[in-house]
Formats: sequence, structure tokens, C-alpha cells
Amino acid sequence: MNPFDYCFEQVTQWDRMRALSLRYAPKGTQDGALALYALNLELAKVAPLVTEPTLAEIRFLWWQEALHELQAGAKTRNHPVVLAVEEAAGDHKNVLGDALKLLDGWRYTSQQERLTDWQALESCLEATHGRLAEAVLGLAAATKSALPLPKAFALAWGYASLRQALLAKGDLDLLPEQARLELGLKDRANPLDIAEQELKRRACRAYEALQTVWQEAAAHQRALLATARLIPSRLAAPERSESLAAWRLFIGQFGRQLPPIRTP
Repeated sequence: MNPFDYCFEQVTQWDRMRALSLRYAPKGTQDGALALYALNLELAKVAPLVTEPTLAEIRFLWWQEALHELQAGAKTRNHPVVLAVEEAAGDHKNVLGDALKLLDGWRYTSQQERLTDWQALESCLEATHGRLAEAVLGLAAATKSALPLPKAFALAWGYASLRQALLAKGDLDLLPEQARLELGLKDRANPLDIAEQELKRRACRAYEALQTVWQEAAAHQRALLATARLIPSRLAAPERSESLAAWRLFIGQFGRQLPPIRTP
């Protein structure tokens, strides 16, 4: 299978909102964004798939060595995501450096056994969602933008996603320890509802900040971060957040039909 076909299959299955957003990526950036999204998936599932921190570190080291080998021009490892990143790096000089920053972000996040407060949580969101957004934006820019779009996106998307995870799993440990104490969740009759409302409040506030930055963003930046337009649907009722209604909202906001981007 072609490496990019493999990446598209994986991103479509596990991160379909970003897969859909690829249809709006500027010309010449689709494959680069796809490779970064597929790499992000590989890094994101390192910690959940292992039971020991040392095993997670072994996996992170494998990816770090693979990316360093690409930088050195050494023989590429026969992994479809590595091959896709290699090809993307041939078209975009910043891909490998940004990929290593993304790896460091996920490694940092995996090492945080217990998030103590909201600041710690937001640091993890910026290190993962933020660095991915920065890497994708770099595909269509000769220089890094001073606009704080990656951070604004990371907080809005991250809080909205965390709210969905809370509703799906009912796990209050998803909130930082200090936040659980401040909200008094241990002594409340409806702790899940209170936690959900707090995450929704923070997501809405972050989305308002994102909208302010969004107005200043260039057209290619908005296209590359098209998933930002889906944040309101992620804050809707949980049964609709990933439903057909969300897809229709996404399409309607762009006002045109979805063209195919890749045929396996």
C-alpha cells in the first residue's frame, strides 16, 4: 500500500475531523498535513498502549531515531508513516524539525503522571495540539507567523475534546487534581455534570479567544486549521457532536461540496 494511502486510512478511522479538513488544505500541503496527522496518531497512542513508562520511552525513542535518521539522510525504516514523513520532508524543509518538536510534546505529556492544575493541563495541550497546528501551518509559510493561532487553537480544541472524553468515559480524573478540589467534586451529588460544565465554560472562553485571532489569520492559515470550525459542534449535545449534523455544519460553513482528495 502507498504510504499516504495508509496514512489516510488511519487518519480517517481515528481522527476523521482532521481527515475531512484535508480537503480544504492549500494546494501542495495536503500530503504534508496528512503525514503529520498520521505521525501525531502514532505518538498519541504510545502511552495508552503500554503499562510502564519505560515501555513508552522505548517507543518514543524508536520514533526519535527514525526521524533523526531521516535528517541524516540514512536508510529509511520500512514504516508507512516514516516513509510518508520522508516524502513530505522532501517538499517542506520544516517538516522534520516540527515532527521532532511534536514528538517531544507527546513525550512530555506522557511523563505527566498527574496533572496538578489547569496550567499543567494547558501546557500539555499546547505541547501536543499546539505543536501539531504549528507544524501544519508551517507547510504553507516561508517563515513562522507571530500570530498566536496554534496556542489559541490548542486550548479551544483541547478543552472541547476533553469535555467529549469526560462525557464518554465518565472519568473525573481527566480533570487536574487542583480543579477537582476547587470544584468540590468529591462532595457533590452530580460531580460529572459540574465537571462537564466547567470544561464547556473553559472551551467556550478559549473559542472566543480563537475567534479573535482567527479574524487576523490569512486565508491559507484558516484552510489548514479548518477543524477549528467544528469546535462549536463539539460543544453541542454529546450524541450530536460526532454525528451527521456536525458534518453538515462543517460543509455548510464552507459553502461548497467536498471534493475527493485521495482514492486508495
